Amino acid sequence: MSEKENLANTIIAESLALGVNPLTIASMIDVESKFRTDAKSSFGATGLMQIMPSTAKSIAEEMGITEYDLTNYKDNIKMGTYYYVVNCVGAWSHNNITQYNPKTGKLLSAYRDWE
Repeated sequence: MSEKENLANTIIAESLALGVNPLTIASMIDVESKFRTDAKSSFGATGLMQIMPSTAKSIAEEMGITEYDLTNYKDNIKMGTYYYVVNCVGAWSHNNITQYNPKTGKLLSAYRDWE
């Protein structure tokens, strides 16, 4: 299986496991990192879903994860999707998605591109 297929399968599996439309997560990843697993912001947000290290630590504690790597696409998608569901209500909507990333216009456009 190719890297893109593995990534797509992970997005689908983690999204559906938590009751989220996979297109929502794919759109978030597109806006946050353009699907670059090595993406890092000037503030330190890391990986596909641009998770801050302090946020990752909290997520890991909540999820019972003891080891993770934010540049590992599986870890990043699992943790980012969990964060979205727990902190941003989980159902795709304009109001919920802006809690994850206030760049709503970009995100709405990316979501429509993925539909």
